[in-house]
Order: sequence, then structure tokens, then C-alpha cells
Amino acid sequence: MEASGRNRFAYLAKVNENTGPGRRLSFAGNLIIGKQGEDEPKVAGAQETEVALFHWADKNRDNRIDDYEILSVYEIFPNFRELGLDLTEIEKIWASRGYRWNNETKTIEANRR
Repeated sequence: MEASGRNRFAYLAKVNENTGPGRRLSFAGNLIIGKQGEDEPKVAGAQETEVALFHWADKNRDNRIDDYEILSVYEIFPNFRELGLDLTEIEKIWASRGYRWNNETKTIEANRR
């Protein structure tokens, strides 16, 4: 997607259920563009992520998605529909009293109002 004259790419890291919280995962790769891959631009950004029981949009890890955090989501992904992203879960958490990790289903659930 286009952002301020730059291209922005996002990656979704999905780990198996045996990968516990606190584990750091590293990733690397190259971006190849053009018909024959003749151009390989530099890619900047995080090369590591930590497995945690917090939603990725919850920057301060307080088990809530506040106004600042939801606005950041829309800023990062202004064309989320075009990317096939569904922000319903994030909006539901934002509109609720936060969220919790369900250890049985291994999912994040919005707290009930």
C-alpha cells in the first residue's frame, strides 16, 4: 500500500500452540520486484517479534485497545478492506471493557460490557 511516497508491507506471524509466551522469533527476507527480479530494494523495519498473550494492536499491553491504539491501526492500514483485513475483532475489543486470553480456545476474546 502507498504511504507518503513509500511502500508499506505488513506480515502476520502465526505460531503453533506449543510456542510459549516470551519466546522471541526472528525473521528475514528479501523483496524482489520487477519481471525478472532485477530490483531488490532495501527493506527496513522490525526483524524480530515476541510471542505474548496480548493483541498486536494493544501497544501498552493493558488488555484494552484505547482510542489512540485504534487510530494507530487505521493509520497503519488505511486500505484494510483492500488488503482483505477484517478489523471487526479489534473494533469489538475497542468498544468493550478490554479483552482476555482464553486458554481453552487459544484465542483473544472481548470482555463483555
